[in-house]
Amino acid sequence: MIKSLTRLFLGTTILSSVMLPAQSLFKDIVPGPNPASSNPEQYKNVGSDMFFLARVPSGSLKNNQLWKSDGTPSGTVKVKDSLHVSNLSGLIILAGDLNGELLYFSRSTASSSSPFQLWKSNGTKAGTVMLKQLGPNPLGTAGEPKNYTFVGNKMYFTAADGAGRELWVTDGTISGTTMVVDLATGNIAPGIPYSGVLNAPMVAYNGKVYFAGSTTGSDEELYASDGTVSGTTLVYQYPGIPGCAPDNFKVWNNELYFGGNSSTGNSHHLFKTDGTTTTQLTTTVNVGSPIVFKNELFFIGGNDLWKTDGTAGGTQLITTGIANSGYAGANNDYFFTKYNTGFFRTDGTAAGTSSANSDLGASASFNVINNIMYKTHYDFGSTTMVGLWKSDGTTSGTVKIHYGTATGFEHVYNNKVYFAEYDAMNGLELWSFDPAATTGIVEKVYASHLTVYPNPTTGILHVQSDLSPDAEFEVCDVLGNTLLKQKHLKTIDLSHYAKGIYFIRVKDYEKSSTKRVIVE
Repeated sequence: MIKSLTRLFLGTTILSSVMLPAQSLFKDIVPGPNPASSNPEQYKNVGSDMFFLARVPSGSLKNNQLWKSDGTPSGTVKVKDSLHVSNLSGLIILAGDLNGELLYFSRSTASSSSPFQLWKSNGTKAGTVMLKQLGPNPLGTAGEPKNYTFVGNKMYFTAADGAGRELWVTDGTISGTTMVVDLATGNIAPGIPYSGVLNAPMVAYNGKVYFAGSTTGSDEELYASDGTVSGTTLVYQYPGIPGCAPDNFKVWNNELYFGGNSSTGNSHHLFKTDGTTTTQLTTTVNVGSPIVFKNELFFIGGNDLWKTDGTAGGTQLITTGIANSGYAGANNDYFFTKYNTGFFRTDGTAAGTSSANSDLGASASFNVINNIMYKTHYDFGSTTMVGLWKSDGTTSGTVKIHYGTATGFEHVYNNKVYFAEYDAMNGLELWSFDPAATTGIVEKVYASHLTVYPNPTTGILHVQSDLSPDAEFEVCDVLGNTLLKQKHLKTIDLSHYAKGIYFIRVKDYEKSSTKRVIVE
């Protein structure tokens, strides 16, 4: 059952690692110990392949390389070398899949103020070609391409046009890559605000792209475009400052919902539009983070959870004081919403809303496979101990299944989870987790933190640790399920457990150690 057992001697610290088949090193792109690392990042599923960026050491610099994978180590190959050789980050931006090819952006030089170029790749070196260099970029980082939105066989995005930020479109050809319209004509201020992904500043709806736009560089209103100047029109305008400022777009039941300012106040209320008629649904709620769950539309209002059926009368409060930072993800039964440093789970009812595992507090986003959510994040209070977690939406079903160091964000491809992981023997490389395989946890033990004896044991296990008196101990099985959680632990009676392998973990705010135990 155990795939490998390794023991590393690092100075006075002993690091022991038991790796079960579920999660393992997928591809050692740059063989050798750290700093021989590939630093994989920016995964994008394109056609039947997964593309990613590798930042490989090249002397004192990083060589940005484009790679792809078919889900096998032998089929994980380099597509194009030396996109840039520089330590400057943000030189390459992978955008997504257009008609089975990868679109990505690359700076023309290794300078933060250089213009970006749009490239496409079919997964071969010869088929990786530049489509167009965008206009001059006096805005630096604020001029980088963002907001990639796919509508039919076109990708819309925003980027610097030589002055402000404006709307662009590409169909994957040189002639079909153009700036759509210069809304803020002759104005260094942007026609499109510089905004990220979380508040959904652009969205595909009914064959068009909808976005926040401005003719003055401020006071953004709701616009729609079909990719032409004449087909770019104002949809909704709030007659005043600071404009409608639409965001938090969500398409549901063939209507577009969004948050925006209105004549009843400057806070973001809930609106909906069919592209012609726009209706305001709330007058007192500050709207954020809409999510469609079980064919209902939920959203955050202040620190509270709300839902709507698309009418003002059918917009109602579910429960108070559980949400202020958006949603982490959903399976078929629950979705998670963040409140300060913790998480709540809800089935969309007040009775079905409760506090979830507090370890989810330092969250990224969830990915879902077969109704189980997977994510990576730091342990609470730690800046180094990161791992892979899974959750079925319950407290007991939220467990850490991989104890790692510097674990990167997770990505799902072909029903497997991929992530960057560091170990001293291989550096920072590409790892994978297969939910269909036998699951388990990786053991990393620092001898100065945790000692257990006798091991193997037939029953009573003695535990010693130099961590704080408030350190928390856990007993986990090889599936990663927590069987016991207790503080101030000195002995554990394992006589009632089935024979086999277990893991004893101790953690406090700064450190975490795990020890493998055999019950005979």
